[in-house]
Amino acid sequence: MEFIHQSQPNAKTCGQTVVAMIARVPVERVIELVGNKKTYPRDLRAALEFYGWEMGERGCCKLPMFPSLAAAMFCQTVSNHRLYGHWMLFTGSEVLDPSGIAKGCDVHPDWTGTFYSIRRK
Repeated sequence: MEFIHQSQPNAKTCGQTVVAMIARVPVERVIELVGNKKTYPRDLRAALEFYGWEMGERGCCKLPMFPSLAAAMFCQTVSNHRLYGHWMLFTGSEVLDPSGIAKGCDVHPDWTGTFYSIRRK
């Protein structure tokens, strides 16, 4: 399945942008649905369901392993003694990072994370 990269409009909308890439809709539509806020797996799951997709209830694997299927990837890192979270899309062959920082499968080595499988209903 082909996914098209979109850039997140602000620092709080990485999850909404991942949903937009999966559903192939403008990120503004997802923001209208979810809100302009930090997102959790339950938020992405509900938005994906609205657009006809399913997201796994549990992580299918964790970094540094990569799954063999398309998955929403939640990464966490510690910077300046604070924990930061960030949503990205793993297409099965590359990482689509809404912030534009990660390229290809180049995920920062200090990041930890969980992959949630996604599929069409």
